[in-house]
Amino acid sequence: MVLEALSPYFLQPWGLLALLSLIPLIIIYLKKPKPRHMYFPSLEFLMKRERKRISASWLSRILDDPLFLLQLLILAILSLAVAYPYFPVSQTIAAEEAVIIIDVSGSMQASLDGTTRLERAKQFAEESLAGVNTVILAADFPEVLAEKADKGSASRLIRSIRPRATVTNLYDSMILGDDYMQEGKVVVISDFLHNANSKSLATARNVLESKGLAVQYKSVAGPARNVGIVDMEASEKEIKVRLRNYQKEPAGMRVSYRNQSKEVSLAPAESALISFTPEKGRGEISLSIADDFKLDNTAYVYIPERATVNALLLTNKESRYLPVAFELIEGVTLERAILPIVQSYDYDLFIFQSIEKDKLLPGTLEAVHEKVINGAKVIIVSQEDLPSTGLAEKFGLQAGQRHSQSIAVQKIDSRLTEGIEFGTVSRFFNATGINPVAYVQAGNSTVTVIGERSEGSGNVLYFGLEEPYSTFHFELMYPVFWKRILEDFFGRLGTEDTNFETGAILTFDSETPVKRPDGSVANAKSIALGGTGFYEVEGKTIAASMASEAESDIGGTITPQDRDILQVKGGETERKAPYDLTPYLALIAVLLVLGELAVIKYRGDI
Repeated sequence: MVLEALSPYFLQPWGLLALLSLIPLIIIYLKKPKPRHMYFPSLEFLMKRERKRISASWLSRILDDPLFLLQLLILAILSLAVAYPYFPVSQTIAAEEAVIIIDVSGSMQASLDGTTRLERAKQFAEESLAGVNTVILAADFPEVLAEKADKGSASRLIRSIRPRATVTNLYDSMILGDDYMQEGKVVVISDFLHNANSKSLATARNVLESKGLAVQYKSVAGPARNVGIVDMEASEKEIKVRLRNYQKEPAGMRVSYRNQSKEVSLAPAESALISFTPEKGRGEISLSIADDFKLDNTAYVYIPERATVNALLLTNKESRYLPVAFELIEGVTLERAILPIVQSYDYDLFIFQSIEKDKLLPGTLEAVHEKVINGAKVIIVSQEDLPSTGLAEKFGLQAGQRHSQSIAVQKIDSRLTEGIEFGTVSRFFNATGINPVAYVQAGNSTVTVIGERSEGSGNVLYFGLEEPYSTFHFELMYPVFWKRILEDFFGRLGTEDTNFETGAILTFDSETPVKRPDGSVANAKSIALGGTGFYEVEGKTIAASMASEAESDIGGTITPQDRDILQVKGGETERKAPYDLTPYLALIAVLLVLGELAVIKYRGDI
């Protein structure tokens, strides 16, 4: 307890035990022989008055001897020096190593005093560089731009930074910075308006400072006017756009898309939803308004040209569900052929469902197979006597043992099955020779109930969920599954496959060239849509727009817990540091020793 109380004043409080050395000195001095007094009658009268004034106690002996006082002070000062006394002072730290975190989110493109917030942030970053620097870009995901770079290299990289069109994640960026430095400073430069991670910046600062790192925040926020596109939804039937006025005064503007335009007026803090009729191909939705944030004044949309599909359903007992699902898919024309009569084979897709094997003529089977070899697609729906119909064998499938048990259908995670539940099935074949899309776990065996394979230039899909013995056809996502199958078969992209918000990540099976909106090309297995505009991937067009209420609110307020810790200042980082008093005590001790020698010399002891 005592040591804790002394720790704010001494680096080594245990050193105060050296003060115990004063005790032997005092004891020795008190026990030394008293001087023998000689009386001279002639002097008795003169010293009588002085003797009465001074006490005869032991304390008088101490006060009478300056040499003892000097020795006492010397021992006390040296004992205190052993404990390293200090007092805390504010000290400027010129860190040898720094982690510079720069916000590159969408809101950093806002205007600020004739430049942009990002350009100002880059200036601050260069002013904050140390000898060794790690630079981290804070977007929706942290990105390390430079690791352990010298001042010159880091400066060049900082000047090359381009803004993203995404949200920011300062918290994760700060925690990542801890991995690149054990001692030094962390400088975070941002407008501090929004953070994709809900954890506060105060928490991140506490984490870093608990590890001995100095943290400095620099804000580039400022007043700004903005009206922007904060949400967009595109489909083949309608394009919906939501606008919001963040200004304190009303705003009027024209909203344009292709040859369509609408006049809109918004009161302060008001939002409005407008719609346009989609047109095939690329398009831009733009606001004719001058404000401090141009990024959200334009949204990009791509309505794909859907390939038409001519499909033929070959059956002897038409289903209630499957034909309806296909007829709901835009661009699909479904015709029926009641076997054995087939008038034409000029189709892109053939569907076999509920056929009678004696009415499936060999010529029909051969004609369909030839079309598939040349690029057509075929869907084979399971039925009780499937092995004897010759369908499975003709198209490279094996329909093995038939199972009769109610069991839940599981799926292989893919774009085809995302968000789809296949329900249960109570009768199914052990189909092989296909790549699984959905399966069941029957005992120790995994049995494919939906699968696909290539056949020549075409494709074969086996659908093992018979309507009387499964529940999938009752599910709301039943038509969606067939829509995805056709999109996969014929490369028919939907609007949900061509329109994304910035920050989305596209993944590919192998390294794929992607042309960005700025014209640069990247070869990668995945790419983040960091900028707005049109991307080109394997001949397909992808539109990316920043439609974010958070990023568009460039004049927003900083949260109270974060406002308290922001420091808008330049220069180096300051912190409390111990100021050692030991050298000064040593100097005083030396002077006292010299004083002791002078007293001894004066008394004539040497």
